[in-house]
Amino acid sequence: MLYKNVYICRKLTIEDFFNYFHLKRLAHYMKKTILSSLLILLPLYCWSQLITTNPAFVTQENGITEITVNAASTDGNLGLKGFTGDVYAHVGVITSASTSNADWKYVVTPWPSATNLALANTPKNKLTSLGNDKWKLTISPDLRSYFGVPAGEIILKIAFVFRNADGTLQEKTATGGDIFVDLVP
Repeated sequence: MLYKNVYICRKLTIEDFFNYFHLKRLAHYMKKTILSSLLILLPLYCWSQLITTNPAFVTQENGITEITVNAASTDGNLGLKGFTGDVYAHVGVITSASTSNADWKYVVTPWPSATNLALANTPKNKLTSLGNDKWKLTISPDLRSYFGVPAGEIILKIAFVFRNADGTLQEKTATGGDIFVDLVP
């Protein structure tokens, strides 16, 4: 014989009632825990970045731009971690005239050597120590003026290698590459 729509019902007990609400409370607690963890860990991730900029989105039209480097970040090679001397930026730009990311234009100072330390280490490319393996470079009055880029050329990226005065210690990416800040069009 074929039975259609057979339902087996059982009586709900007080234990079923408590189990249902316990699961709801557990799910609510887990959501709160995950959200709280994200809110705590996200600022730590942001703080550990190798480079931060102010303003957050850099454009060609920005006025003063501040670049902060964190030598203790694992995004970098830790080349300046624990260093307490003067830090300088070997800094230039990648423009519409560049053929690759290795083709820096309008580099502010030459790479230091035994004969050109005075040319390579100037107030213009010297960073200000913020303590705790952090330094700040202020680009002023604006990008185009700081680098001397002509009006018809488009600045695509700012390129950096942070270094000590003689270039023997260098802060680069974790893989040893140059550091870039992309400009927002």
